[in-house]
Parts: sequence; structure tokens; C-alpha cells
Amino acid sequence: MLERFVKLEIATQSTFALLDRDLPTLTPEEWKIASHICQILKPFQSVNKTISGMKYCSAYQLIQLTSSLQNLLKKQFSNSVIEVVSELQAELNKRLGDIENSSALSICTFLHPRFKSIAFPSPSYSEPANNQDIYAYKAVWLTSLIQIQNI
Repeated sequence: MLERFVKLEIATQSTFALLDRDLPTLTPEEWKIASHICQILKPFQSVNKTISGMKYCSAYQLIQLTSSLQNLLKKQFSNSVIEVVSELQAELNKRLGDIENSSALSICTFLHPRFKSIAFPSPSYSEPANNQDIYAYKAVWLTSLIQIQNI
């Protein structure tokens, strides 16, 4: 909605100018802020569509998508949108901040052929998946396969 509003900036301004009413209008600085906010929110929209667009969310994607959003928010932004960025960062950390430490999601990401250790933000996050957890999950998986074949 904000993106559409920014795209129609010239049309909106000229319509307001033609009206005889005293309507509140945005200053040029406020138009720039709205444009910057659209640029910041665009990756969030893309991640939301990726996760919500599937019938089920594939676990291997969660770590990669979350870390890409966190990396985006670490960039330098203008002072006018810094409050929005800090609020987004706080909510992202509150909701998904510790997702890299989930051993089940680490295993899913590590076992996926495309990602392996590339998707992890730092090498220490992939260590649990590379070490003892992977062997435990393999053992459970092999045991369940043997039980299924014996049925």
C-alpha cells in the first residue's frame, strides 16, 4: 500500500493542488522517508511471500531467510528511517533471533544439498549440525527405515 502511494506521488500532489480543500500533504522529506521505508520493507515482503506461498514451509529455508533479513538490517541507513530499522531489528530478533541455534533446523539446512554450511551466518552455527547431532538424527532415521522395511 505504501509502495503504491509512493509510486503515485506526482499524481497525488497534483490532485491535492487541484482540490480547493485544505488537506494535509506530505513534505518532500516525508516522501523520501516513505520511499526509503518501501526499500527496507521490500525484502520482508519477499520473505513473507516465500514462506507463506507454500503449502508448508520448508525448514531448510528458515535459517537462510532469517539471516539475510538480519544482514539487511545491519546496513547503514539514513537518520530518517533509523527508528523503523531498529524496531524491525528488535522484532526480528525477538521472534526469530535464536533460530540458528535450533538443532533441528540446523540439521535440515545442513542436509539440504544447496545450502550445507553456506546458509549459516557464522561457522559456529553449523558445528552442532556437523558433529554429534547429525549422527543422532541419522541413527533415528536409519532405525525408522529399518522398522518400515520390516513391516
